[in-house]
Amino acid sequence: MQKDIKNLVKHSSIYTLGNILTKSIGIVLIPVYTKHIPVSDFGVYAIFLITAQIISQFLMLGLDSASLRWYSIQPDRQGIVLFSGIVYSLLINLILALVVVAGMQIIPQAVSLNSIFIKIIYLMPFVIGLDIFYKFLSGYIWYKEYSVIYAVLNFSNFAIQLLSTVIFVAVLKIGILGIFLGQVIGFCIVIPATILIIHQKITVRLDIRLLFEMIKYGWPLSLSTISNNILEGGDRYLLSAMSTMAVVGCYDLGYKFASLIKTLIINSFHTALKPMMWNKLKDENFKEFHTRVITYYTMFTVWISLFLSVFAKGIIKNFVQSQQYWESYKIVGIVTFAVAIKGLFPLFRIGFEIQGRTNYIPAIVTVAGVINIMLNIILIPQFGMLGAALSTFISFSSIIVIAYLLSVKIYYVNIEWKKLGRIFLTVLLFLWIAYYISSFNRLGRIVWKSVLLACYPFVLYWLGVLEKREVAFGLEISRQIIDKIKARI
Repeated sequence: MQKDIKNLVKHSSIYTLGNILTKSIGIVLIPVYTKHIPVSDFGVYAIFLITAQIISQFLMLGLDSASLRWYSIQPDRQGIVLFSGIVYSLLINLILALVVVAGMQIIPQAVSLNSIFIKIIYLMPFVIGLDIFYKFLSGYIWYKEYSVIYAVLNFSNFAIQLLSTVIFVAVLKIGILGIFLGQVIGFCIVIPATILIIHQKITVRLDIRLLFEMIKYGWPLSLSTISNNILEGGDRYLLSAMSTMAVVGCYDLGYKFASLIKTLIINSFHTALKPMMWNKLKDENFKEFHTRVITYYTMFTVWISLFLSVFAKGIIKNFVQSQQYWESYKIVGIVTFAVAIKGLFPLFRIGFEIQGRTNYIPAIVTVAGVINIMLNIILIPQFGMLGAALSTFISFSSIIVIAYLLSVKIYYVNIEWKKLGRIFLTVLLFLWIAYYISSFNRLGRIVWKSVLLACYPFVLYWLGVLEKREVAFGLEISRQIIDKIKARI
């Protein structure tokens, strides 16, 4: 099993390195956004973005997830699966292009909007269509565990977006329209590069029956992702209805900071883990591996959550130039832990996928979404964006509770409850200590909070969460990763 963990860490590290490079670009852009984009416009951008994500997942019909299963169960037909998905993606792009042409004739007469917003509406179908195309293409590279290529492609995409966005937002000053234009330009360059890399793996044969089988399997997963997008972004709609776009913009910035743990760590972890889980499904130690991964994931992600929580205020005030956005630090801690907890869901979700019970997945997320909406309606009028953050934490936690209760009957996964309990008690103790450290002067806060975070693994070792062999194994992997980085440099 240590070999499997080693491979997981190896691929996660490469994916994480790629994500750190790409998402660090996003962090660099935050001062640009907050300097050149009013907080209310940033709120409008948040609404457009979540809407595009929902439409993209609806049109994808779960083919990105379904293709992974077909690559695994029909390895001799991978090229046909790949080509059929490409044809579907091109068809969606053609339909969306026709929608734009029709919209140019209808929208200006039907609504009265700022001209910039109308241009964004015209641009969104291209953003959505290209996003679908790239997700399907890069999914194959992901399945084959070509982690270096995957990371390089993503970094190239975001690097192009960085340059384009800076020009459009900071130089040409066209606001949030420039962000979406940057995305389109990035996709238009990286998609041909991806096709060039995988073109020899494509078998030019369209299998309609196969495509419908994949859609039949994948659409519940698509509904799950849509429900998830609504769960994660629906509070922006409710905030816009119950407060102002300025509050939405402030909340969205805080949410983005809190989601750093997802974009840099959790996504990289699951990107490496999912194909590995499918590839070793029939191994004897699969369930033991599954159990240990849950414990390792929890232990590491709550550590990162602690860091973001205790340093949120200082990070935001140093990175964000406009004081209009500074209040966003208040939600970072709550949302960070919510995102970390929700990141456990794919570790339960894989059991439903293995058993072919994918219809449970959207049901779980939908129930959590209903809880989220109800709590937002109750809490936002009283507590504003803090109420939205609390709703997020409770609803995200409910996903894990429901998933675990169902997994007991469908695909039982042994949970190391004693170790998880010790981890969460340690986190609560550290948050309580950090609260009192916050009254120190600036230097004292930085020093003592850093010391507190450094003590975390030692406390877990003392409590028996970490074993000697695991510590030795972790140090060995760390040494190998450092040596490889040094060799590349």
